Formats: sequence, C-alpha cells, structure tokens
Amino acid sequence: MSLNLRFLICVLIVLHFNCKRGYEKQQEEITIKMSKRLSLAFDSLFVIKGELRFKYPEGEHISDFLPNDICFVGGRYFVVSVDRRRIIQFDSSGNFLGFIGKGGEGPGEFKAILGLSTGLGKNIIALGAIPFKVVIYKYPNYNDFEEIKLPTIALDIVQLSSNKFVFYSLYTKNLLNLLSEEGKILMEVLQPSNEKLKFFSAQAYTGFMFETSNAGFFFCDPISGYIFRYDSALNLICKYVPEDNLKKFFGFPKPYPQDLSPYEITQDHISYWKSFIHPLSGASLNDTLFIVQYYSSKNMRNWDKFSFNLVSVSGEALLVNSSAPHNGMLIFPGGDEILEIVPGELKGTTITEAKIFRYKLRQSVKAKVVN
Repeated sequence: MSLNLRFLICVLIVLHFNCKRGYEKQQEEITIKMSKRLSLAFDSLFVIKGELRFKYPEGEHISDFLPNDICFVGGRYFVVSVDRRRIIQFDSSGNFLGFIGKGGEGPGEFKAILGLSTGLGKNIIALGAIPFKVVIYKYPNYNDFEEIKLPTIALDIVQLSSNKFVFYSLYTKNLLNLLSEEGKILMEVLQPSNEKLKFFSAQAYTGFMFETSNAGFFFCDPISGYIFRYDSALNLICKYVPEDNLKKFFGFPKPYPQDLSPYEITQDHISYWKSFIHPLSGASLNDTLFIVQYYSSKNMRNWDKFSFNLVSVSGEALLVNSSAPHNGMLIFPGGDEILEIVPGELKGTTITEAKIFRYKLRQSVKAKVVN
C-alpha cells in the first residue's frame, strides 16, 4: 500500500467517540537537558555491522519501507510484502524462508497491513488497516494465529501481557486505548491537548509507541510534543519535556491556526506543517536509553528528511537532531538491531532497490551513561 493510500484510508474513516475515558493523575515531569559527558557522534554510540540484503523469492521485490515494516525475532526477520498483504520471513543472513498470512478479508488475512510488532513468546503481531484488526501469529511456525477485531483504525499497538493490548489512535476520543480480547475498548487515557491538531495530524503517520524492558511503554505524542512513559497498568510514570533550547528538535508544534479547517490541505496548511518536525518511530535501546526519530516534509504526502534524538531515561540528551550515516530512515525491528533504510532512486528508466544498513548500540554506552 502506498503512502497516498494510507493517508486516504485515514481521511475516509469515521471517527468514534463513544469509549470510556481513563483516569490520569499528575506524575513526574523530567526535563530533557543536553549532556556533555559523551562524544556526540553516531559512531561513538553505534557499531556498524554492514549491509543487509534480503533475498526475495521470484515475483517479490524490495520496497521503500514504512517505520514498522520489519521485525527481528529469534534470529529471523519478518518483513511486510510490497503489496502489504503478507509477511515474508527471512533468516538472519537475509535468505528467504517463507510467507506468513495471505491477502483477503478472512481470518488471518489482510488487504492492507499497517505494520508489525513483536508479541510475547516470539509471536508476531500484524496491525491491519483493511480490515481493522490485530492478528497474532504464533511461534514457532506462525501458521497458528489469534485475531482481535478493532473498533477503528490504530496507528500503533503494544502487547503488555497475554491478554492486554494498548493501541494508539487519532480516531478515538483519547489517544491511548486498552483493548480487550473481544475487541472492546476498556479504557482510554491521554486526552489530546488540541482537538484541531489531532484531526489534522490524522492525515499523516505521526506519533508512536514502543515497549520498555519492564512491560511498560513510551508514547511520543504528536499533538503536545511530550514523550510519556506508562507502566503495564496504564499508570503514567512520567513525561519528558525538553528544555526551551531543545524544544524545536522534539516535535513541539506551534499553536494550530484558528482560521484553518483541520480537514483540508491548502498551502496555508502545508506552511504550518513545515514549521515543525513530526515524531515517526522510536525504541528503548536498553533500560537506560531511548531513541526517538522525527521527520520533516515539504508537503503532507511524503517525508523528506529524518533526524533523531537519543535520550537517557534520566533526561540527558546524548544526541540531538542527528542523522544516520546515509541520511536514511531508521527502523527498530527488535533485539539489538537498528536498521537504516536508504530508499531506491530513479536512474534513467530503472528504479534502484532500497539499501539496508545494520547497526547496534556499543556495549560501553550504558556504563558511560550510568557513571
């Protein structure tokens, strides 16, 4: 599914506002400040492992990936196919192992997969846009699966326990939703700070969640610019707010113009969109560090430039407004893997394939941060 189709899906969906709102109490606010203890260079924190080449079967080919299109579990890669209907399985060297799922609207089938995430016990979770559902493909052969219908489109999902999922949506009254096994929303938390900006942001892929090592999760909010941390019971542990000189690098939007409709895209809307960067993806690298990736774009139908911030859980910004070595998009598939995607190029009448480069966090980084 192309980005244009993804945006169109978001625009056409009817909003649902009939769910319960969860209680949130005020918790600790951590100020993100620039650290001077580490050398602020990519290769001082990450080890380059080389290029990764997936050996696609006949009839399949590599695409320009979206942020949640690759998972790395149990020494295997799981990749959303270019038609977004199936999952392709590769070994750690990129050799083709087989397909998971198929296109359609039946059990375990999709017409459009939005992304993948890692479930419990090496399971793979596929999040669907057509139809709205979550499918948990079971380890070890991934032929067996469980399916949960979603009441609306979700942009991201994490599994907190065997029967507890939280999904992020811009089509519910609040942003984070506790999902039952029957597909009901049991509780909602985090009311958006600006309703018009929420509706406007629904036309693009912004905001995301990622799990921590202790069954909690982070949420990077595209409406407020804050980074929230929750435990597995959806209790707010803290929110991260960068100091004033760092706010422009942490996706803090300007107030939404009162004279603009949130449902349109005009030149004025695009000018507003270009005035700040947008949170795209992230990961907890270990129990002391997390990384948040942002993008900027000249319009609302693509992304043109990627940057990221690396922050300690205590609030030290170790890298700010940094880029990967090839200026590509970072994907965080799981384990200690960090992938950089360099999109294909049009050369004459030929489109070159995207390239994938592998990195991992240096073992010495945690000790430096703690000490």
